[in-house]
Amino acid sequence: MGRGMNMQNIIKSENSSKKCNDIIALTSIVDRLPFPAYKKGFFIRSSILVPLLGLALGPFCFFNAQAAAISVSSDSTDPADKHIYIGQYDLTTNLWGIRGAGSNWYADIFTHSISHVDGAGYKWSGFAGNQTNVKAYVSLRYGASNKQNIASVTGLPYLFENNDKNVDVLWSFESSGEDGTGNIVGKYNHTLDVFFNATNSTKVSEIRGEVMIITDSSQDAQMAGWGVKDIQPFIISGEIWDVWQATQTSHGHSWHVTQFRKRLNSRYFNHNLKDFFFAAAARRPDIFMRHYYVMMVEAGTEIKNGSGRVYYTKYRVSITRNRRHVPASNRPDLSH
Repeated sequence: MGRGMNMQNIIKSENSSKKCNDIIALTSIVDRLPFPAYKKGFFIRSSILVPLLGLALGPFCFFNAQAAAISVSSDSTDPADKHIYIGQYDLTTNLWGIRGAGSNWYADIFTHSISHVDGAGYKWSGFAGNQTNVKAYVSLRYGASNKQNIASVTGLPYLFENNDKNVDVLWSFESSGEDGTGNIVGKYNHTLDVFFNATNSTKVSEIRGEVMIITDSSQDAQMAGWGVKDIQPFIISGEIWDVWQATQTSHGHSWHVTQFRKRLNSRYFNHNLKDFFFAAAARRPDIFMRHYYVMMVEAGTEIKNGSGRVYYTKYRVSITRNRRHVPASNRPDLSH
């Protein structure tokens, strides 16, 4: 499996902790309370509350509470988006195109820690319908798209200006078939997503541009990009990324999308996004303008059809609030 937790161990911990899920899920209410409440000492964080509840209910729950803190699902009978909040990260099913998925589908999100996102993930199955349209973008959100975002903590959103913020992202993940063996079935993109808005509002009508960074995809998705392919690729640290320009429309509003598609699939990404932003703005200066806002950084899977499972071995986002470019050797250590 490479880096991180073993997939089979994750499945075992999911199944063994079902008996405790009802109690553990109550702690999500605590973690969704505004951050200032913790500072005032009004509530106990779930990192303390979960073990205490588990101990009260017996050793089984005590030892399994941390193993699978929360698991929630959306399905064809309950198609509402689901969320798990882990600090300033929001793990969500994000079913924005689910109307085209047919029936008898589900998307499940889970976390194995209540303090960090390592080991969190998702699985899905039953997605049918049109193979071209995205049904869901199951993802971890950091920034304004997280309804509990605290801008003073995350640094998002921020004014793009001269692209003088460092947006360091470390993202590594593992994937398999739905049952934890084999490979994902169907059509998908594993992608980072960043929106540029006219204001710091999250309304769809405010979107002006989007940067997608696709690190890994199903073979058919990789071969045929979306929109028009630029003649010149983008090269960084020896990696070659093909660049595609396209238009997206949602709720009657359209905006431009610049896609960076890595030629060689990879489940590991460690870059400063300002380098990608610079390339996007150089190619489309009419779109990525200085008075727009960088809203958030999301990492997840665009699902068009099929089934599979993904879990995050690492996901870290760091916004450096200074006006100098930080060389890779001096960037924040995001590995912990």
